[in-house]
Amino acid sequence: GADFTLARPALVVLSLAFIVNALTGTAGYMLIMTEHASTAARWFALAATIAIISQWLLIPLLGTVGAALGTLSGLALLAFGLTRSTRRLLGIKTGLIGR
Repeated sequence: GADFTLARPALVVLSLAFIVNALTGTAGYMLIMTEHASTAARWFALAATIAIISQWLLIPLLGTVGAALGTLSGLALLAFGLTRSTRRLLGIKTGLIGR
């Protein structure tokens, strides 16, 4: 119905967020399994903090699209951080983003 049409922009942004996340491959798992869990945990904590702050700022302005953009910002930072750390610490390029 009409209510679902209103959610389309937010779903497009969320889809992009999860595509970015998928492009990182298994960087987080690789860090955790190779005794670099603390590095992964720091990236997860930073990404969650950025997502929460972004959402707090954007939801009043953009509503559900702001929430989706905040999620995108957190997941993009997480993807960047995990792939960068995997490349730096393990010398492994993961996913398409790491290439």
